[in-house]
Amino acid sequence: MEAQQLPPCPGGRYHRIAAGETLWALARRYGTSVERIVAANPGIDPNRLRVGQVICIPGVAPPPCPGFIYTVRSGDTLWALARRYGTSVQAILAANPGLDPNQLFIGQRICIPVRPPAPVPPCPGGTLYTIRPGDTLSNLAARFGVTVEAILAANPGLDPLRLQIGQVICIPRPVAPPLPPPPPLPPPGFGPPVRLTPGPSVPQARAILRIDASTNRFRVVLRGVPAPGQLQPGAEVYRVWLRRTTDSAWLPFDMTFSPRVGAYVVVATVTPPLENYSTIEIRAESAAVPAAPRGLLVAYGDFRDALPAGAFS
Repeated sequence: MEAQQLPPCPGGRYHRIAAGETLWALARRYGTSVERIVAANPGIDPNRLRVGQVICIPGVAPPPCPGFIYTVRSGDTLWALARRYGTSVQAILAANPGLDPNQLFIGQRICIPVRPPAPVPPCPGGTLYTIRPGDTLSNLAARFGVTVEAILAANPGLDPLRLQIGQVICIPRPVAPPLPPPPPLPPPGFGPPVRLTPGPSVPQARAILRIDASTNRFRVVLRGVPAPGQLQPGAEVYRVWLRRTTDSAWLPFDMTFSPRVGAYVVVATVTPPLENYSTIEIRAESAAVPAAPRGLLVAYGDFRDALPAGAFS
């Protein structure tokens, strides 16, 4: 596109001559006469029009511009102007009757239609933001730490595909993420039985561990063994030992024989959380309680194996 001295054209519009065009055809297209075109272009030879020559078409007053007047520069296209100013090629053509989108020339003045600015939306607690070139709701949402849906909810009627430069929208205040749901409550009652491993010297021992996570209780039933003293001289009780992982302490719980069950039984409550207990042992020991397991090992296992599935997060 070459710069050239344009003829004065008050109240009219410019036109660049294309191959095959005549003043008669141009007069008919623009609703004027050959005489008026000749009068508006002193020195023009109707029989020697040059391709690329810019002439004035008189008396084609454009309608009022519903936006602003823009002077065409080198490299401009209607598509680029529409994108830059938040409008469309069709809207520019409608505001400029007779404009040839393929024949813009430097210095040409055209109307860039801009819709009336939308009223400023209420934005309690949020931020009023003025749209700039290149803005999209997606990048605004990422920049302000909100979602596209939240921006749309704060701006009723906003078209995310037709943001206008200079348009003021509300960016709502980021909402704190919801707190995670509390862990599910453990199922009531004792969970499924877990068999403890017999000690090397007492292969006939059958010990069952069950846990009631809803009340932080556990239950151990021991069968298949004689009185403690028959396994270990001096032993008077079968004692359950439970190791606490937080401080490696051993917690003792004495078992008693239940004629109704026909077995040695202990039911005890421990301080939660139950995941803080690991090794469980049954020993044949004297009535005096030592600081740690010392008697004959009757059965052993991992306390956590009996925790009900899904009781803990």
